[in-house]
Amino acid sequence: MQKSEKFTDENSRKAGASAVEIDLHMNVFFSLTVRKTLTTLTTTLALGRRTLLLGRRSTSGMGPISSATWDAMRSHLSAHNQAHLLTPMPPPEAEESYLSQLQALDLPRLRAMFDASTAPQPAAGAIAPFDGTTRVSELPEGGAAERREGLRLIAQGKVAALLLAGGSGTRLGLDAPKGCYELGMPSGKTLFQYHAEKVRSRHVFGCTDECSQRARPSRSHLHRAPGPAPQVIAVRRLAAEQEKRPLSEVSLPFLVMTSASNDQATRDFFAAKSNFGIPSDQLHFFPQGMLPAFDERVRAAHRPTRLCAGASTHPVVFFS
Repeated sequence: MQKSEKFTDENSRKAGASAVEIDLHMNVFFSLTVRKTLTTLTTTLALGRRTLLLGRRSTSGMGPISSATWDAMRSHLSAHNQAHLLTPMPPPEAEESYLSQLQALDLPRLRAMFDASTAPQPAAGAIAPFDGTTRVSELPEGGAAERREGLRLIAQGKVAALLLAGGSGTRLGLDAPKGCYELGMPSGKTLFQYHAEKVRSRHVFGCTDECSQRARPSRSHLHRAPGPAPQVIAVRRLAAEQEKRPLSEVSLPFLVMTSASNDQATRDFFAAKSNFGIPSDQLHFFPQGMLPAFDERVRAAHRPTRLCAGASTHPVVFFS
């Protein structure tokens, strides 16, 4: 078991060393070359916080809702083929909450999104890469300038590690967030631990040996091979060295995007594992936005007291 673990970790370190170069090149290259594409994407999906935070807006204290208010809302919904959302009317105790959900809807934009997502897709052969892009291998000096720029941005606190973790583990036979799934490695690492260790170590966050020990698997018969953690987690130190700044002044936050269904379970899992050695001020959780569900007739699904909603797409991270 020890031999197998050592083999796994040694290969992980080798892979991690390459990952540093790839991640640095690709992240900076992504930022520098497709910014215009991101702007277009953000504009297309700019539903605004009203829709992305569906059901969270509060109208507490507004008092009884007048008939005129409901009539205006009914007229607005009818104009967008959504009049059914007021049949039946919500019970008195749920009126404020339900009305706030309806007011949060940007129905024209949602319809445009629905039409775009259900439009015929081009044949596979017609798919082409973005215009004006360059492969990392084609950059001068193998992307050395982009690598330096990436380290500079990290040193300035303009970069963070982002983990999209809104999924559940049901398809994996796990009644927990997908990140809690064990990868089958001798160490017993979960997906969360695997990714957290890319940005955590005593070299990166000043984590002590005791902290590192707490972040390891609880199985006492499994041993990690001696030596430093995978080199990919040393990126913060590299940034500090390049910019000649104290390591304590360079941060690399770890952002974890959860979902409404697994947010608390994810937080609890990290807490039970001592955040895998990541200091609490460097670890941030935030839930993915929600969007209403539509049927094939483009009618929003609902229950008498609330709209039926599901997790929205990954680009909503720009609004969170």
